[in-house]
Amino acid sequence: MTSAGWSSQHGAVVLGNARALRAHRAACDVHITQAKRAFDADKFAAALDIAAKLLTRDPGNLDGNHIAGLAAHQLGHSQLAIQYLAKTLLHDRSGAEHHYALAWVLSESGDYRRAQEHITCAIELNDDDARFHDLESSIVTTLAFQHDTGGE
Repeated sequence: MTSAGWSSQHGAVVLGNARALRAHRAACDVHITQAKRAFDADKFAAALDIAAKLLTRDPGNLDGNHIAGLAAHQLGHSQLAIQYLAKTLLHDRSGAEHHYALAWVLSESGDYRRAQEHITCAIELNDDDARFHDLESSIVTTLAFQHDTGGE
């Protein structure tokens, strides 16, 4: 096989892979849009189902894990929510919103120490969001109360 023949075949493979990648991304975008719409309509079970289906094809999808985590939390599945939200941080530690969401679920689950770690990261990444500071204040107050009363 000539080098020109190999290049031609290689180019077809690369072009085919690029098309497949674009198709995959488009399908992911459709699932994310559907999951967000379901979540915004308070259809948390549907949002979780759609996001979970996406994650079987693309386990590292940040938006999919984020929506799945928030939906799972709304359905009362805190540990599942924590697992999904923690996956967002495996793929993007610089996402302030991901740290905030995980801190929120951890605090609602009573894990204030870990919640404090994540809200601190969120604030370091984005000091301008008042929600972050409100949650931090709540966590710090709860930890202080637990310390003063000997609880944990």
